[in-house]
Parts: sequence; C-alpha cells; structure tokens
Amino acid sequence: MRAAAISRVVSAPPDTVAERLTPEAVIEGEGRYAVKDVATENGRTVVTAWPAGRLFPPQFAFEERPDGFVYRRLDDGRPLVTTETTVTLRPEGDGTRVDVESEVRASVPVPLIERSTVRQRRRDVERLCERLDAIVGERSPEDAGAAAPK
Repeated sequence: MRAAAISRVVSAPPDTVAERLTPEAVIEGEGRYAVKDVATENGRTVVTAWPAGRLFPPQFAFEERPDGFVYRRLDDGRPLVTTETTVTLRPEGDGTRVDVESEVRASVPVPLIERSTVRQRRRDVERLCERLDAIVGERSPEDAGAAAPK
C-alpha cells in the first residue's frame, strides 16, 4: 500500500542534491529520530538512530541506485509492518526534481495498524519534502571555507 508520493523541485543541480541528501540528512529531515551512528556494510549505508523511548535503536539501510536511493527500516525476524522509501533525482530546468515515494506493507491484515502506519509515514515524508530546500541549501564546511574573505 502506498503511503505517500510527493514530488518537489529544488534549485540545485542533481549532483549537489545527491551530495547533500545524505542518509543522515534524510533520517533527521523526517523529524522522528536523531542520528546516532552511520556505517557502511555490505555495499549499503546503515543509519542507527537514538532509540527515543524504544528498547532497541532503530536502524535504516540505504542502497544507492543510478537515479537516487532506496531505504528501509531494518528489523530482525518478521516485522508486523515494513516500509520502503524510494527517492529519485531528475534534472528539471536549472534544478532537480526530487520524487519521494514510500510504501507500507503489513505482514498480517490488521487495518488499524496499517492505517496508523500509513498516516505516520505520510507525515514523515511530508516533513522531509518540506525541509528539502534547507537540506540542499546548507553549505558544506569546504564551501563555507572557500567563500570566506581572506
């Protein structure tokens, strides 16, 4: 079941968007978790977030694609609900179109849980998309140092 599909155009080239829309920026941009650790393993980036009242810290696996990336929450065993989000970057005019599509799948048909998860996921994706300009607009320390007067 699709939870959200949102498209935005940001005024930066695709290379800049891809460079600044890091796994850490995505998780923090969604607004639910603060990032605790970022590691690369088995060809993917794994982000561990602060537990925020949970027993175990949530982890998210990011895998690059030629036109963006896909990420999902890692769960041991068979989770009740799984989510997968695809972010696609395409040049558009002088900027980049960012398409974010998130899907929610329930392993058992429990409509109340699925609807609740879909609503929460939609809010997360909306927050991320609202923050895209700020995320992409942030300058890296190298850029800030290069722009400083001498």
